[in-house]
Formats: sequence, structure tokens, C-alpha cells
Amino acid sequence: MPGNLCPPTSHTWGTDVTETNRPDNPVVHDYPGHALPPSQMHDIINSPIHANCTFETCDMLRACWTWLIDLGHPHPSDPPDQCPNCSTGDA
Repeated sequence: MPGNLCPPTSHTWGTDVTETNRPDNPVVHDYPGHALPPSQMHDIINSPIHANCTFETCDMLRACWTWLIDLGHPHPSDPPDQCPNCSTGDA
């Protein structure tokens, strides 16, 4: 749906490149405007959209990484099924 900037609701957000979540769309790199579940933050960090991002260039990557650390997730770059907190339901 053109013009719709809301991410898909699936837990694999960012793995399918669509009109609204292309790597060159600055909205996908902005600081998130709402809370994200930990599993979605892991997916965003591992998304191909953010493969070339750095903490200095991407507010989304930096926010997800620091929130996961603050929430006690020891390895933010792990997929959710390999994260000790997410896989046990202690997200």
C-alpha cells in the first residue's frame, strides 16, 4: 500500500523489501516512534535493510541495540530463537 509507513505486523519485520521499507527510505532508519517487542528488535538488527548501517548513521539500529542491552539481552545481534531471554519467554 503506497504511502503506508506502518511496518508489517509479522515477527520478521524488515526481511521483505517493499515500497515502504526499502534501504534508501529514511523512515526505516529513524528513531522508532513506538515501543517494539524484543523479538522484533532482534529481527530489525538482523534485517538486510540495516546490513550497512552503523550506530552513527542509523537511529533505528542504535535504539534497538541499546534497548535490548538495557532489557538484559546479552547478544542483540542474535536472532530471537537464539537469544536466552527471548527463547525462554523472559523478554
